[in-house]
Amino acid sequence: MAPQSATLTITRSGGNVVLSYPSGTLLQSTNARLPMSQRTAVPGANPPLFSVAPSGAGNSYRVQAQ
Repeated sequence: MAPQSATLTITRSGGNVVLSYPSGTLLQSTNARLPMSQRTAVPGANPPLFSVAPSGAGNSYRVQAQ
């Protein structure tokens, strides 16, 4: 059985970046090449929206479908 996929939409709202996803767990990493198993869950993120202020450190985000 193939893994389920989830859509992650990224937009700007004022000075924030808004990550929209219908369901699942939002994961982050500073290394975009890491597999899902080595990423960490974003504290406080719950579907359908998570807003974050951009900072100097770049983050890579993915949604792990449930």
